[in-house]
Order: sequence, then structure tokens, then C-alpha cells
Amino acid sequence: MDAAPIDLELSDDPVAAGYQAIVAAPLGPADRQSLLVAPTLADRWTLLDALLADQIEILEAELAHGGS
Repeated sequence: MDAAPIDLELSDDPVAAGYQAIVAAPLGPADRQSLLVAPTLADRWTLLDALLADQIEILEAELAHGGS
């Protein structure tokens, strides 16, 4: 999976920014689909926040155990 550019700037439009964030996030297809079908913009951002928190937790655990 390619990483998003470090200097990624999201649109000022929250709807467009949400789609940009979905594309840039290190998520699998099922998580991306869940985000795309979220009923509201607020639901989409809440779910994205939770999914990214999960990813951070996974990466922190891998780092703590010497994983790559």
C-alpha cells in the first residue's frame, strides 16, 4: 500500500476532505467501503477517527514488540 504524501492538504470542503482522507488513510477495502456508505458526514468522520485510532494502536504495538 502506498503511503500518502507527507504534505497532503485536504480540501476546505468537508465532504471533499472526507473523501480525500479515505483515499489517503492506511485502510483496507472493507473499512473504506464502510466509510463511503456512512449515512452522514459526521458519521463518516467519527468512523474514520475510530479506524485511524485502531491503526495507530496496531502500529504502536508492533513498534513496542520490535516489529516493522
